[in-house]
Amino acid sequence: MKRLGTGASMLALVSLAVSCGARQRPAGPAPEYERPVVTPWDAGVPVDPLTLAEATGEAVEDTPDPDAGQPGDGAAPE
Repeated sequence: MKRLGTGASMLALVSLAVSCGARQRPAGPAPEYERPVVTPWDAGVPVDPLTLAEATGEAVEDTPDPDAGQPGDGAAPE
C-alpha cells in the first residue's frame, strides 16, 4: 500500500511539473528592444568630418585657408 501511495505521489508531481513548465510565448510579434546607440567611428564606418559637421548644423566651407601654405612651396609642416 505504501508503494502505491508513493507511486501516486510521484505521478502527481510529474504531471504538475509538466503542466507548469510548458509555457508558451504570448501571441503577437516578438518584442523589439531599444537599439544601442553606436557612434560611426565605433561602428567601423569611414567618417568624413565635413559631412558629420554639416549633419550637426555647423557651417562648413570648402574654400582653403589663405594663410595655409601650399604643399611644395617650402613651408615646413608644424
